Amino acid sequence: MKTQEFTMPFRPFRIAGVVVCLLGVLLSDTALAQATQSYCPGLRNPTSFATPSTGYGKWSGQTGNKPTLAAVAPNVTGMNMTSQVYNGNELATLVPASSGTSYCDNSIEPTKRFRIMSSTEGPGSGTQRGTDPLSGYALPYVPSSYDAGITSSIRLGNCAYNAEAEGLYYTMTVRPQNAMLIFYYAILAQLPHNNPAADPTFCIRVCSNTGTDANPVWTPISDTLSYFVPTSGLQNNVNGWHQRSGTGGTIMWREWNKVAINVFKYMYEKIRVEIFMGDCSQHGHYGYCYVAGDCQPVSIGTSGCPAGTAARVQTLTGPTGLREYVWYRSDQNGSEIPNEANPPSNITWRRLTPAANSNNQVLDTSHRVYDCVINDFRIMAGDGAGDYTNDMVFRCDMKSAVDPAKPYWNSAYVRVNNIKPMTSIDTLKDCDSWLQLLDKSYVPGGGGRCDTNITRWTIHVGSMANSPVDTVIYGGKVGHTFDQAGTYAVDIRTYNYDDTSCYTDETYRVKVLGRPDPVLTVEQHNICEGERATLRDDTPGAVRRDWIVHHDGRIDTIISGPNPLIRGFDSTYENRIEMVTYNGLYYDDSVITGLKHYCTSTTDDTVYLFSHPQVLRTGDSIVCKGDKTRIHVEAKGIDSCTYKWYRQLNGTTPIASGQLLQVAPYSDSCTYYVKVVSPQQCVAWDSVHAYLVLPTLRVDRNVICEGETVTLTSGAAASFSWSATPADALLNTQLDSAGNGPSVVTARPRSTTVYSLVGHGTNGCSTTPLTETVEVHPLPVARVSYDPLFVDSDNPVVTFNDVSPHGVATQWFFPNMEEPIVGSPYTHDFGEVSDDSVRVTLVSANDLGCTDTLKFRLPVELFTFYAPNVFTPDRPDNTVFRIYTKNAMEHFHVHIYDRKGRLMYTSDDLNFEWDGKSLEGTPCSQGTYVFVITYRRPNTEDIVTQKGTVTLLR
Repeated sequence: MKTQEFTMPFRPFRIAGVVVCLLGVLLSDTALAQATQSYCPGLRNPTSFATPSTGYGKWSGQTGNKPTLAAVAPNVTGMNMTSQVYNGNELATLVPASSGTSYCDNSIEPTKRFRIMSSTEGPGSGTQRGTDPLSGYALPYVPSSYDAGITSSIRLGNCAYNAEAEGLYYTMTVRPQNAMLIFYYAILAQLPHNNPAADPTFCIRVCSNTGTDANPVWTPISDTLSYFVPTSGLQNNVNGWHQRSGTGGTIMWREWNKVAINVFKYMYEKIRVEIFMGDCSQHGHYGYCYVAGDCQPVSIGTSGCPAGTAARVQTLTGPTGLREYVWYRSDQNGSEIPNEANPPSNITWRRLTPAANSNNQVLDTSHRVYDCVINDFRIMAGDGAGDYTNDMVFRCDMKSAVDPAKPYWNSAYVRVNNIKPMTSIDTLKDCDSWLQLLDKSYVPGGGGRCDTNITRWTIHVGSMANSPVDTVIYGGKVGHTFDQAGTYAVDIRTYNYDDTSCYTDETYRVKVLGRPDPVLTVEQHNICEGERATLRDDTPGAVRRDWIVHHDGRIDTIISGPNPLIRGFDSTYENRIEMVTYNGLYYDDSVITGLKHYCTSTTDDTVYLFSHPQVLRTGDSIVCKGDKTRIHVEAKGIDSCTYKWYRQLNGTTPIASGQLLQVAPYSDSCTYYVKVVSPQQCVAWDSVHAYLVLPTLRVDRNVICEGETVTLTSGAAASFSWSATPADALLNTQLDSAGNGPSVVTARPRSTTVYSLVGHGTNGCSTTPLTETVEVHPLPVARVSYDPLFVDSDNPVVTFNDVSPHGVATQWFFPNMEEPIVGSPYTHDFGEVSDDSVRVTLVSANDLGCTDTLKFRLPVELFTFYAPNVFTPDRPDNTVFRIYTKNAMEHFHVHIYDRKGRLMYTSDDLNFEWDGKSLEGTPCSQGTYVFVITYRRPNTEDIVTQKGTVTLLR
């Protein structure tokens, strides 16, 4: 696997609001320290405080007195350390020569400060050397148990109780190589008895310069470490604190602890680390501390491709010596995270390691190293969710603390490029123990490609990878023939094309296919029609079989069926049975998805099918009472058959043998059974019916209408003779010249007729005649009379009479009526009529219901009469009063009266015209007049009166 490497100028980018630092390759802890300590000179293993005035870091210090309440956080500056300030080499002069007196002994050096301690000095001997005598030689001067290579530390304060306070400052410029500051510290103090504000106090904090380089203003960084650790009220063996009795009272000390501070966000800026230690402000107790420092990049080391390991992509290693480590990966494709200060807010992280150890006294380094695997490169969200990506960003959260109750977390990030091959194989098989192996390995997400030209295959004899090796083959596509079918283990080593030192080993189990050894058992090779043969697949390990029946050179039937197969056959004589047997092994078709090619073998056998005898019958079987039958049977096309006769099917006691049966029927209708056996013992049974001639005669109707037909039915005879009196022409068409015909005939008598039947046997015997009489009724002839002979629109009423010969029932159908009118005579009112004729239908039926229909039309006489209601004698166009009609009228009279009833005008002329004058000839006055008109229609007797008014206008 590859990790992105950057060269100066370094360009950081941010992920979800935190800065990501991507550095190169994994270094050992010692090599990492050597590579970075030049960026924090004098911090790791200082021999003096003399550091270059120009460079990445330098020391300074300050001493003074600790007043009351000075320890109230965060007023560290209240320690009033203005009495003495040391810079550069001035601070270095406080470091004494290695004279054996640098340990704290208030009787020897009560005023020496800022001592540089080594792991070899001290007043004791043996294992006591390099340890603090006031702790009972339990507290070492140097945190050698934490990180190899730490050989010296700095002591702040001394064991004189004079209310002193010391501050030691380390100023540095932040670079990628020193952005993670590491501080080790141990504290020793007399057990105080005052309030926390007055007790000895220890503090580490980081400040940034909010002023200028010439006039710096060091301001505590709120989001980095700034803790006060009071020393009062502490218990033995709790949170790293211990106590013992000593000179001046109980001595408390805290074992070495470690805190890491991530200052990456202040890249290329100056910061100052401030370390403070103060005595009791009441001048009664002392306190001092040991401090060691270091720096390293905020980086995650990467291992590169772990060759041969199947699942592991890379090994990631966090910075050394922190208390706890928790690993995360980007919840989406890492390559989608932009290199900018404000990434999308939806980027989240997926936790990869369990919850951190909550015991703050024991370093939890079990998660410092994380093996990222292929599934860590699967996209979790977005359009490509579920797919692999070739690079991913990982995060390591690391915890440290000064105060165990106030842990401090740092984060480091690394982008990992995945070029680790993911093995995948495909196989191409046949059923003869041959197998082709195809290397289809790939690098997920497109981070590289595989070199299948040098793929190595190791084929084992058995199904386990530790089985003996059969053969080793090279190439992306190889073939191998195995000694026998079965399951084998195949090791594959596939290489990255661009870096062949990056490869993956994996073991697969492959199944090699073999064909079955077919065994077909046929239990009956010779069968007769209707019988079934048993076919059994006795092939060892068979799981399925196909039965193929061949007949006359063609495939007759294909059956994928059970075992055994019990089957009959349709075709005689020879049936070849081909069995294709399966052992359950198959290989998939490389072209058609889902198509499986099974391993099969084929064998065959033959079943012979013989036909049953086909029985042909001849002779007499229908005889008159007292006669014997002569029934002859024969097996068609088969010689040397045997024949036996029985009264029951499958009988055991025959009544006769041979092909001829001569017997008088034992009832009106009886059945005899003959058993025919071929030379191949194929049996055929047939039945023969023997009858006595006992004909019957039935007619479906004895009374019919003229022209209808009847059906005459007979039976129980071999043949039939028919006759009719009087003769029936239709019947004669169904008879031969001797009068013989079928058992069922159709007749059409023209009048009442007697029909006669004689039945005959197959031997020529005859019975006495049987007769049936059919009575014929004449059909009605539809006839009608009606009055009047037309429909008068003025009085549209007509009376109808059914006068049909042989008619006894009548139905009338009139326009606009859904149901017929029954009965005769019938008077019908046609209502308003407008056409020149109307249609009427008569259906007349005789006493059997046979009908005749007559449809006819009646003419319509339309009558119109119109009298105007106003006329104007003195004005043009309407000078007279008259009536308008197109009909003839007889006995016409008109009378016109004024409003007083005086007659003004009268006339007998249908075409009269009144000019508005009275009978005397004088003009009538303007007004309304009454007219009365009477008349008779031609061919009618009623006198009709019409009245109305007319207005005369002048």
